[in-house]
Amino acid sequence: MIDHEAHARRETRARLIGSGIPLEHVDAIVDLGFRASQRSIDVLHDTVFGAGDQRVSITALGIALSLTMQRMAHLQAEMIRIGGDGGLPVKSFFVQLDPDSER
Repeated sequence: MIDHEAHARRETRARLIGSGIPLEHVDAIVDLGFRASQRSIDVLHDTVFGAGDQRVSITALGIALSLTMQRMAHLQAEMIRIGGDGGLPVKSFFVQLDPDSER
């Protein structure tokens, strides 16, 4: 069985190094990014599926996903704006955990 997260971490690390991120920061950036992603999913899952009624949970999940995706798009735009205002090059790219899945 392939460890998709380990593969994605290695690929992300290589891409950061290739894009000029200083080597001393690469591991911290990768760890923070992956940890933040997992924690947000854990909180979303625990909150929505804590309802006890699967019908309620699934419907609430749809709402939560819609709101979260909108808020993340806004946060990404702010990240780019703040980086540009501060003269910081913003490094952002798609990270795929399962190479066999669709984007």
